[in-house]
Amino acid sequence: MNVKRFLLALVGVFVFVFAYSFLVHGTLLKGLYESTMHLWRPESDHNMLFGIGSMLAFSAVMTYFYSCYSKEDKGINGGVCYGLFAGLLLGSVSLGTYCYMPIPLELTLSWVVSDIVQGVGSGVVLSFLYKG
Repeated sequence: MNVKRFLLALVGVFVFVFAYSFLVHGTLLKGLYESTMHLWRPESDHNMLFGIGSMLAFSAVMTYFYSCYSKEDKGINGGVCYGLFAGLLLGSVSLGTYCYMPIPLELTLSWVVSDIVQGVGSGVVLSFLYKG
């Protein structure tokens, strides 16, 4: 594995995931979160280190598996395919939350869609930054 290429791709995916998460959770879904405020920690109790750590872990895992998967340059199509599978995996976990959390179905489905888009977006970033 080329460590320099790996780190560049990891940082690229992290920047994408960070910005995308802010857009989705901080802007697009803000109203849904506010309507279910009683389910979440107060904003003063948010520990952003866990959030950033989660994004960093996701980015590292995505980049590592992509580096194993992309033994040859598969281009953007390979990145989209890889990201779609990753997004579907994440989305299936998010879908399961509806069975034990009293949240609106609209929020659950929003999480599923955003997971799929995040996966595909990450795959596209990897296809550009991690050239096999």
